[in-house]
Amino acid sequence: MRQKGFHQSRRDYLRSIGLGAMGGMCLGMSRGCTSRAGDTIGTGIPGEALFRKRETPAKVSLVKGESRREIVYQSLLNIKDDIVRAIGKKSVLIKPNMVLADRRGCETPPDAVRGVLDFLQEHTKAKIIVGESTADRKMTTMECFEGYGYFSVRDEYRVELVDLNKQPWEQRFIFGKDNTPVPIRVNSALMDPGVFLISVPRMKVHCHAYVTLSLKNVLMAAPVNDYTEPEKGWTNGDKYAMHVTPEFSLNDPLFYNMFLLSHHVFPDLAVIDGFEGMSDRGPAGGRMVDSHVAVASLDALAADVTGTMVMGLDPTIPPYLNFIGAAGLGQGDPEKIHFIGTPLDDCIYQYRACRNFEEAGKSAVTVPELFCPGKDPLIHEA
Repeated sequence: MRQKGFHQSRRDYLRSIGLGAMGGMCLGMSRGCTSRAGDTIGTGIPGEALFRKRETPAKVSLVKGESRREIVYQSLLNIKDDIVRAIGKKSVLIKPNMVLADRRGCETPPDAVRGVLDFLQEHTKAKIIVGESTADRKMTTMECFEGYGYFSVRDEYRVELVDLNKQPWEQRFIFGKDNTPVPIRVNSALMDPGVFLISVPRMKVHCHAYVTLSLKNVLMAAPVNDYTEPEKGWTNGDKYAMHVTPEFSLNDPLFYNMFLLSHHVFPDLAVIDGFEGMSDRGPAGGRMVDSHVAVASLDALAADVTGTMVMGLDPTIPPYLNFIGAAGLGQGDPEKIHFIGTPLDDCIYQYRACRNFEEAGKSAVTVPELFCPGKDPLIHEA
């Protein structure tokens, strides 16, 4: 399965990341790219949407309540028709978020996934898999499933639990040290246009990404983890190749690497469990906040912008959210998000960002002028 000899010409490399002569068409996608008129990106994002900010409004469901399972279910019920239509004949992959099975509060609780499964089994006959790709170098995904109580979910709903780290993969490129191209292995299922990808994270702050919500949950799951422990240097297979600098920096290419992967891996549905979120120090070891909110949307960027606002934080700070919004992959403008369910003002809490973000303040990492609305896109048709 492993590919050897990652040697490519400069032209091949530029083509693989979407910057070659045909970059405006397929952006390196081997799946879903057909004729110019029918281009799709990742799990089905129209190619013509790229490089222009999205002007159409997004619909985001917000539900506040006293039961995690129930508010997740109700958040989906609010947009039932849209979800059922979007699933169509696809199979469904639910992607929860797990970190360490011996550390509580950092994982997606089983009841959040139960709320999603309750909805799906009532409204679709699609095949459903629950898959994760953990980053720990010693504790496997299946050990995390067991430690967090997901085996009971498997038995209760008769769904399959899958370690995505052990599934087929495809090669993609990201930027590494000194802006050199770095090949990584990316899980194939997360890029399959025949899979309806549901991202179900817990609402948390993050020491490197500001917040970890639906997008980061799948983007950082995509690179393969070998469960190996080299004597020195980066570990966890290809996941840590996304981090170019070991220390926090708002100029870390991590943000651009997540943006690159978003053209290949993108949630079809975001379901954010904010019943009990993590503040101060994420993705593990932070202070828990009883915010009792669930967020759901078929626009993952709009869901993450909303989730960030629910946390009382600034959605314009994470560079990768800005990049993804500027590229037209989702609606990142709060003024163009239509909220249904519980009013947003009734859902806002005051989480605290990780200290390094508080010290850094608002970054100079911005989207270039040519990438902004009202300007010509960076890539022009001939």
